[in-house]
Amino acid sequence: MEAQLSDMLTEQLEVKQTPVLKDDKKLNVILVGPQNCGQAVVGSYLSQEHQRGLIKLDQLVDFWQKRGHQLADEATAFLESQEIKKQEALAEFEKKKKQKKGKKDDGEEFDEKEFEYLPKQLLLQMLQKRLQEEDCNAGAIFDSLESRYWPNEKFAIELICEAVPVQNVQIVLFNFNKEKFGSQNEEDPEAERKSNPEAEDEEATEVCTNYRYARRHDPAHQTKNKDQEDLIDEQGEADAQAKVAAKAKPSGRAGRRGGAKEEKKSEGQIEAEERAAEEQRRIKEAEAERKRKDE
Repeated sequence: MEAQLSDMLTEQLEVKQTPVLKDDKKLNVILVGPQNCGQAVVGSYLSQEHQRGLIKLDQLVDFWQKRGHQLADEATAFLESQEIKKQEALAEFEKKKKQKKGKKDDGEEFDEKEFEYLPKQLLLQMLQKRLQEEDCNAGAIFDSLESRYWPNEKFAIELICEAVPVQNVQIVLFNFNKEKFGSQNEEDPEAERKSNPEAEDEEATEVCTNYRYARRHDPAHQTKNKDQEDLIDEQGEADAQAKVAAKAKPSGRAGRRGGAKEEKKSEGQIEAEERAAEEQRRIKEAEAERKRKDE
């Protein structure tokens, strides 16, 4: 009985991995963009949807250190030797700085970052070894390209391309664009912009426009169904009829002088006003019903 339960638990815990694809069939996606643009969310979604491993490149060295791999030991030994070189270089820099005391300062500063960079060949071996894991049978999704172990994102992209010379590589670039919301003059925003050009920069908001989730709550980008479009058309027609009926009413001194002689409304005007009132009532009821459903 215990053996059967053990077999059942083992079957449940087994995770089906993507079959190994040939190199020319594998696809690697590199996500590049500023912070808080949603690339981590997109990376997780692509990894789950397409069954490709999600590699946060800034955790590459930690990945092998946690597993006690030989490559991690080589990296540790290299960084220790670099620390000694950094101390020697720092002492030399301070010595030169004291010699220049009293002279014009050229603004030179000591850069410690270059002593933390790992050799490109060692990083390449780590990445190639990581891509041999089962979760990368169909390729990988690369995120978090900046790290203290290499200079910049460009270096990371070149590293990935060298690690997969035959496999397909795609780069997804995330951008922030400025969009203007809440214009006071909704009927003619262009006229408002010309009258107050300084307000444009103040009201502009940076939004990520690379994927739909970033602005799905923005009413300007929500799709309207057919019922909503019909209601809008009916409301426009009702407003037009109400304006016609209002213009037909006598007003000003002519209306007051007329007194009892004021002409009665024609049947067409009365029907137009009734239709307009009925349309307004229907629109309000439909709007209230839609709000109740949303809640």
